[in-house]
Amino acid sequence: MLIINQDVILLKFTLLNLKYLMLKISNAKKTAKKKTLFDL
Repeated sequence: MLIINQDVILLKFTLLNLKYLMLKISNAKKTAKKKTLFDL
């Protein structure tokens, strides 16, 4: 049961990090529209 709970917490944490990363990339695109993903 503990292992399952740890997996769920890890999954939520990973999804949260993914959302934050996407938000950062989105904000970076807005800040510098001419820059490509390779420049970041």
